[in-house]
Amino acid sequence: MIQSGECLLEKKVLREVNNPYNLKRTLVSGYDNIQISVAGKGAIIGEEILDPKDEYEYSVKVMRTH
Repeated sequence: MIQSGECLLEKKVLREVNNPYNLKRTLVSGYDNIQISVAGKGAIIGEEILDPKDEYEYSVKVMRTH
């Protein structure tokens, strides 16, 4: 639970780039983070720490503290 301040919630999405030499094929060049929402005091943030994945789809960043 957030006691004070604000956090930015982001989701990792796949960025695709079309191959100019073969229009039927798509090249994957990486990932982008899109901003989902801002959570403030009283919000509860879930934790994926128990999930054995190496990479997580969502992230939380501190924006402002009081």
